[in-house]
Amino acid sequence: MRSSALVSRAILAILQAIPSSALPASDAKLAQGPIPGYGIEDVIWEVYDALDKANPNFRQEFGIDNTAESPVLATTTEFDSSYELDSLVCNVFDYAQRTATTKGIEYLHGVPGMPANGPGPGNCGRVSCSYESAIYWCNNNPDIKSLDSYGSIGWAAQFILDSKNSDCGKIWGEFPEDNGVKGQVFVKGNWNVVVRKDDC
Repeated sequence: MRSSALVSRAILAILQAIPSSALPASDAKLAQGPIPGYGIEDVIWEVYDALDKANPNFRQEFGIDNTAESPVLATTTEFDSSYELDSLVCNVFDYAQRTATTKGIEYLHGVPGMPANGPGPGNCGRVSCSYESAIYWCNNNPDIKSLDSYGSIGWAAQFILDSKNSDCGKIWGEFPEDNGVKGQVFVKGNWNVVVRKDDC
């Protein structure tokens, strides 16, 4: 058990030192990007899954256990002064599951470090994906873009989730997991977040 903790610490230290723009796409399909012309630079959730498999106590040992109850909306308000929304587009992509997207947002609030994407425009990284429900963040700046935290991405995705625009949300059945959500929110500073259906 001690050796798995040491390996986990070493991997986490290396990953925190590498900007996400330097990480390769995990496979050729993902390298095509979420939007035609957009590239993929970061798939952080795969790294955490691998660390969890190597050491089931990884998150607890490093103080990043995000399973504790913490309301998403309370967490997102801390980013209000850092970023300002520009616009929301809903009539794009296929619907993701609302429940899985909510869990993806909660997960992002527990990921340590500052996300970075390489020069844009249209440089996107998938930062969460489960149950065919993905969250991407995209850099449209001509230079590398870093954000305050992965929670900043969650903050933007929450606006898609909370949108009253009927094109952003769809109710298909009587259970919350039956509800769909999709959209792209643009944030001042020339970056955006996409919620959509995707292969995970």
